[in-house]
Amino acid sequence: MKHSLLCLALALVLLIAGVSGASAVELKYKFKKGSVEQYRETRSLVYEFEFFSGNEKATTDEELSFRETVESIEDGNAMIKLQSSYIKMVENGEAVPKSETPDDTFYYTLSPQGRVLSILDADKKPEKHFEAKKEKDLLPRGDVKPGDSWEGCRSLQGEYVKAKYTLEKLDTQKGVKVAVIRFTVEDKIDSTEGDFKCMIDVTGKGVIYFATELGTDILTESELLCDVTSEGKPFAKTVIKTKKWRVAK
Repeated sequence: MKHSLLCLALALVLLIAGVSGASAVELKYKFKKGSVEQYRETRSLVYEFEFFSGNEKATTDEELSFRETVESIEDGNAMIKLQSSYIKMVENGEAVPKSETPDDTFYYTLSPQGRVLSILDADKKPEKHFEAKKEKDLLPRGDVKPGDSWEGCRSLQGEYVKAKYTLEKLDTQKGVKVAVIRFTVEDKIDSTEGDFKCMIDVTGKGVIYFATELGTDILTESELLCDVTSEGKPFAKTVIKTKKWRVAK
């Protein structure tokens, strides 16, 4: 009897350990030379200016398509050719002519943890404004389980802002295993252009649906608020909402 109870207890321990181990996952981008991914992205920007005699508002709505091709892989890092094209752009309710939204191409090197290591222009010349030292890993190193958090950053119109990521849960959606990652953004940016100096207070949140077996993000949504002050006075506010999703092959 004691032997049977011992075996049962051991079996339960192994079962619990197995379930616990299954809930941990390694998050990393997976690359294959020649592979192609396509994405769509929508952006909604609402500007509110608080200077001069009163408030003024402006809006921009954009929809873009992206084609990403893995050109080469070296030391586990991928050189990716990114081709972007505007599907439409609307400013203050009026459509912007296609001639004013040209297609663009550039190259970037991405690590399995999602750190951008380099950016090249269409002629494969280094992008002069890129600062690799400001980049951080998007994904953590090693296994993580639901509830684990890590520090990283987000790119915001050429600037990098601090972000905190948390693995909310592991799920299966439409037959695809995904890691649901929530993130919050909270940072301050000192900005200077000529004689104009300002402070940008950035806050916001978002979610990433990362396909663990495919090794790519399939959906990212975020909403950020940029509160701008100059000389200690309110200057402008911008709300930026984005949604980017992988186009199924």
